This record gives sequence, structure tokens and C-alpha cells, in this order.
Amino acid sequence: MQTADSLRERTYSTDEAAKELGLSKSTLLRWFREGRISDVKRDRNNWRIFSAADIERIRKVL
Repeated sequence: MQTADSLRERTYSTDEAAKELGLSKSTLLRWFREGRISDVKRDRNNWRIFSAADIERIRKVL
């Protein structure tokens, strides 16, 4: 039987997403500001949270 934690999708911080993509955090944030990539979901503190699907979507832009 799966627990609620095992059903929750892994999320990544901006730093973690940038590392997964082989980019610097500042480059990733600049691409958001410039509109090169669409924004991702945000948590209750308004911090970006990336899913694995978000990272793959951004990887295709590279």
C-alpha cells in the first residue's frame, strides 16, 4: 500500500533545478524574466517549485 508521501511528486528548488539542467541559478531566473520559458508553480511563500516535468520541458528549450 502506498502512503501519501510516496504519492507526492518530487519537487525541486530553483537551485536544484538549475543543477539538473546544467545552468546557473541566475541564468534560469533571467530566462523566466525574459519570457524565454514559462513560469512554474509556486509554494505558499511564493518560491518556485519545479516538478520533473517542468525540468524536462525546460530541457527541451535548451
